[in-house]
Amino acid sequence: MPLSVQFDRDKNLLQVKAIDMVTIEEFGEVLEEMTSSDEYPPDTPAVWDLRAFEFSILNRDVMMEFILARERFEQRNNVKVAIVVNSTFGFGMGRMYELITSVRSNPQTVRTFRDLASAEAWLIEAGEQQ
Repeated sequence: MPLSVQFDRDKNLLQVKAIDMVTIEEFGEVLEEMTSSDEYPPDTPAVWDLRAFEFSILNRDVMMEFILARERFEQRNNVKVAIVVNSTFGFGMGRMYELITSVRSNPQTVRTFRDLASAEAWLIEAGEQQ
């Protein structure tokens, strides 16, 4: 599967890694896993490592399909999510995702980063302020 989820107990974060292309169905399966685990609560902050993700499949319509799929999992509403990318196009798509999700009725707090350490630091800092 092109998506994997690991719980980092020390940082209290989910590490989601995407490789190559990801279908809406695979995305939904990972969200199901994230919301039904006995290891961590469904609203655990997450780092989505998209540095190996194939962004060529994305456009606004496909992104909306991913957003609508995510919104079916209300347990993930109001969760802090960091997206990590390593390309200019990926960064732009991450920022588009941030913008669209910020105005939806089931929002998440999303921020896009170019490095994993900064993404994790933001999530940990945000978690300490709650």
